[in-house]
Amino acid sequence: MKATATFCLLLASVLVGCSTSESSSVADGLSQEQIDDYNALVEREAKLAAEAGDIGARE
Repeated sequence: MKATATFCLLLASVLVGCSTSESSSVADGLSQEQIDDYNALVEREAKLAAEAGDIGARE
């Protein structure tokens, strides 16, 4: 009984989550300047993470 209910719930959630055929983007409505600022932030964070090395390796 529980397995059937779980399967039905899983199937329903997949169908609801995949119901739209339109593609979407999180960058819709953003200016190019905002996208460039975000990319610069990601680059800066990646550089800081690379310079930090393995955290906890010397503990």
